Amino acid sequence: MARALLAALLLTPALALAEDVDGGTPAPSAASTEEVRREVDQKLEQAKRELKDQLAEIRGQYAAHAASQQWQDAWVEQKRKLELFTLDGYLRLRPDLFNKFDLNRPADPDGFTLWQQSPTGAKENTQAGANLRLRLEPSLNVSEEVRVRMQVDVLDNLVMGSTPDSRLGSESTSYDLFSEGQSVLRTGVNAVKDSLSFRRVWGEVGTPVGILRFGRMGSHWGLGMLRNDGNCLDCDHGDSVDRVQFVTEPLPGLYVTPMLDFNAEGPSSATLAEGGQPFDLSNRDDANGLVLAVARRDTDAQARARLDNGLAVFNYGLHFTWRTQNYEPVPATTTTTVTPGTGASDVGFISRKGVLYIPDAWVKYERKNFRLEFEGAAQIGNISNRALVAGESGDTAQNQALTFLQFGEGRRHRAQRRDGARQHRRAAVRLPGHRRLHRQHRGQFPVQPGLPRGHDPLAGNSRPRHGRPLREARHPLPAGGRVPRLR
Repeated sequence: MARALLAALLLTPALALAEDVDGGTPAPSAASTEEVRREVDQKLEQAKRELKDQLAEIRGQYAAHAASQQWQDAWVEQKRKLELFTLDGYLRLRPDLFNKFDLNRPADPDGFTLWQQSPTGAKENTQAGANLRLRLEPSLNVSEEVRVRMQVDVLDNLVMGSTPDSRLGSESTSYDLFSEGQSVLRTGVNAVKDSLSFRRVWGEVGTPVGILRFGRMGSHWGLGMLRNDGNCLDCDHGDSVDRVQFVTEPLPGLYVTPMLDFNAEGPSSATLAEGGQPFDLSNRDDANGLVLAVARRDTDAQARARLDNGLAVFNYGLHFTWRTQNYEPVPATTTTTVTPGTGASDVGFISRKGVLYIPDAWVKYERKNFRLEFEGAAQIGNISNRALVAGESGDTAQNQALTFLQFGEGRRHRAQRRDGARQHRRAAVRLPGHRRLHRQHRGQFPVQPGLPRGHDPLAGNSRPRHGRPLREARHPLPAGGRVPRLR
């Protein structure tokens, strides 16, 4: 179009000159020719400007159309990503080989050993086998903002070969040697728990200012020393809590999370003979906790990007719990037991007037070749009566008041040379806590045995067995059993 316009403008004066020559008119002078050329140049410049304006308008329209098309494609892709039901999880087959895990130490005066010994003889020092677990984590996405999440375990830590059909009165054989199959797990018959376990179910609702979560969910903080969700691939335990929480991010990277925990509600109206909606019989026996967690934390992607660019990652946070309970349901006598969540028959109540404060601080500093992580926590509180049976609440030898002061710390550090040839890793848990407890309550700071997700965890099981003191636990992480020193 531009070329045609320019050609038309150039031919116009030429045709006029040709007509004048043919008509016998005199030839134009030099001044007239110069004027015509200036007029032609002006028209050419004007045509160029108009053409540029038209091209700019065309480019703008094309860019707007392309952006609109891209937005529509992104919207369609986002709509395609939202699936009503998604399923995650894993199938774990874990072989075991334990050799002299009792460290050749005899049982203590109470009959406890460091490790379960073989029942066939004390000379058997090696225990081997394999266990199985299928963990499913389905998610029901009601909308982009509302979802229901679950965690289900199937054949959780089933020891392979532990339920032979010969032990349930099989008609084919009564000897394990002739067993050709395995029986279905049945609680109280050939197993201590069912084949299927719904561990957690909770809902999530996204709002413009944060995320609301409610239900039975995992609880995790810091290194996982005191609260650990046990979501790692090799975990066996994990903390599940009945909770309502709201996660908000007032500033980039700063998370503030208030929580309400239902720790213990006491007897309810639920019995084996009645159905319908159960309800809590009393609010005075409830143990509830108000929790506030404030943390400065980078996501995994943000931390990885900072480390890849040679920057440091510095995260920290404080988790504080205030928990109270006025009365506690206990057995009426030493021969009765209390079944949680059932009726209040044969149940007595003791006035505890208990208060518990649990501060828990966490700090992590990490660079590409160095990492230092620390967590320190305490449990501070008191109860007015330590009796465990309602009939002993008036006994002066059993109803003393108790004051609790327990504290501990866990740390983890890793140092690695730039060439990656040698590295030094160390994990430790110190539990120097002081307490005024009756011997029946003797125990250590409740360090959780599960491992955290998304962090380098404390290696091994840090929970003291059988209430025995644990002053420090160190675990060499590299293979071979030795921790190389930095030079």
